[in-house]
Amino acid sequence: MEDLLKYYISWRLKSLRYKNVAFILAIAVIWMLTPLQAIAAVNVYANGQQVNFDSPPIVDASANRTLVPFRQIFEVLGAEVWYDSVTNSSFGKKDNMTIQLPVNEKVAYKNDELITLDVASQVVNGRTMVPLRFISETLGCTVETQNTSSNLEIYIKTDNLQSNMRMLTNIKTDSNDLNFIVELEVEDGVNIIHELVNPERLAIDLQNTNNNARDILDLNSPLVSSIRTSQYSSTTTRVVLDLKKDVDYHLEQNKDSLVVNITESKQPQSSEPPQQETPGTGNKLIILDAGHGGSDTGAVGYSGKYEKDLVLQITDKLKTALENSGYSVMLTRSDDTFVSLENRVIYANNTNAFAFVSIHANSFSGPSAQGLEVYTMYGADHSLAQAVLDSILAKTGQINRKVKEAGYYVIKYTKMSSILIETGFISNPQEEAFLWNEENQNKIVQGIVEGIKKYHP
Repeated sequence: MEDLLKYYISWRLKSLRYKNVAFILAIAVIWMLTPLQAIAAVNVYANGQQVNFDSPPIVDASANRTLVPFRQIFEVLGAEVWYDSVTNSSFGKKDNMTIQLPVNEKVAYKNDELITLDVASQVVNGRTMVPLRFISETLGCTVETQNTSSNLEIYIKTDNLQSNMRMLTNIKTDSNDLNFIVELEVEDGVNIIHELVNPERLAIDLQNTNNNARDILDLNSPLVSSIRTSQYSSTTTRVVLDLKKDVDYHLEQNKDSLVVNITESKQPQSSEPPQQETPGTGNKLIILDAGHGGSDTGAVGYSGKYEKDLVLQITDKLKTALENSGYSVMLTRSDDTFVSLENRVIYANNTNAFAFVSIHANSFSGPSAQGLEVYTMYGADHSLAQAVLDSILAKTGQINRKVKEAGYYVIKYTKMSSILIETGFISNPQEEAFLWNEENQNKIVQGIVEGIKKYHP
């Protein structure tokens, strides 16, 4: 009887042990099949200051890698950031380093070098998440982790992060009958502006900037009710302009200040169609807009020549090239005449054109800035802009300043696909000479035509 009892007890213990092993294996299988885990207690610090992400970090357990929202981590580390819908990639640029992270691919590009990653960038709950360690170390930072009983602590350290910081020291305002002007006393650097709604606001993110300015409240302005500042992240100061109505705006970065010029937005009203008959088939019609004109000279180049004259030359050449390629073209101006922004938009919207292309030349406070950039409206499709940018660069070999978003009037209110091309910086003596050269103008024109053909054959 005693032996029988011992056998029974031994059998029960083995049975319980097998069940526990099966249970543990089942949990392990479930854990392996769900490698992405949102960890509530992951804390990230950049040079001692905690980074407050708008979406919680994700830990990929299979690769033991932490992913964070791409925009915030790039901005915290002082990089310019953008997203390209054509290549489905996140980009960050700091100094001479550009990082490209294609979504859902275990690769990245460090400038032109292909890097294999342990984990892919991916979209989680509407946020593009990217590997924190790879970005930080590629931008010259060191990354240390520390596990506690309840938290995962990640520390990012870099000497450059603090030594290169700007300082927002003061905010001044001025106004006249037409404009409200905000001057932010901050050195030249990367600034990103966002249009926010409900309520209407403009948010200006000053990257690599500490905040030492006070809020300006209860402004006596019909356009802006108050100006607020905050240290949005460890390296970003956010300036928020609370708006009373819809506005248009323009930013001008000087050596020691950023000037924001704000005017009331006069949305174009419907009007009679243009007197000029719309030529050709509607789906082949393009509106070309030579910037400025007449009393509006635009930027003044290093040599004293005017932007308005340069862009009219390029636009005339572009009209001929497009017509030779089978497109129909209408111009917002064909000579040195002033045409208001509102009338340009009305003119375009009273046609059935498939595209609006505005030609400009860039300018900066210093002579070193150079390169090509193409703008679309905030949130607009980038396809036309990217095709044109890529095609011009292939012809000219200019510095690539990327596709960017802005609230320029002529791309904000036109109803068709609209882009604004900054062909180069006439404040740079070499690039100004490049742009006035007829052979180079022809290359720019050929690039625009080829880009339009890619977008709309």
